[in-house]
Amino acid sequence: MSQDIEEYKALTSTLSSFYNFHKYQTEQIIKPRLLKQQALTPQEAQLVPWYTKHIENLKECIILNTNFLETLAISVANAWSVPSDPQSWEPATERDYDVVATTLLQLMREWSDEGQKEREVCYGKILDELESIYPDKLQRQNIKILNPGTPNPSNNNLNQVSPKT
Repeated sequence: MSQDIEEYKALTSTLSSFYNFHKYQTEQIIKPRLLKQQALTPQEAQLVPWYTKHIENLKECIILNTNFLETLAISVANAWSVPSDPQSWEPATERDYDVVATTLLQLMREWSDEGQKEREVCYGKILDELESIYPDKLQRQNIKILNPGTPNPSNNNLNQVSPKT
């Protein structure tokens, strides 16, 4: 029973971190910048006329992430038969919020147009080497690639690893 309670707390604190990430970001990103901006003298403010727009852009990004993350948290709660009322969830920890930030960064790197250049730098040489070792595209489906950390390594083949095929 105790293990079930701990697992429930871990799950709901994770859900809380996704659902409430916008609050965390506002505290960690927006508020400090607003305080710095308010502390500027009029002469200093003239040196950074773009700063207000920068803060507004950050707020807009937080709002966009909020829509995605709240929907994700509620969907996962429903899928895992957890009450969908975020008020009933365990509060998120600082570490939980760090995981959300890392997850968003990884999503950006792996799936966005903005991450394309980074993907090319990170994976380009590996994919080029695999393609030079296995130039026959038809035979690649028979090549198994060990990909540590995947749930079923027997399903990994070169066609799944290389998006260029």
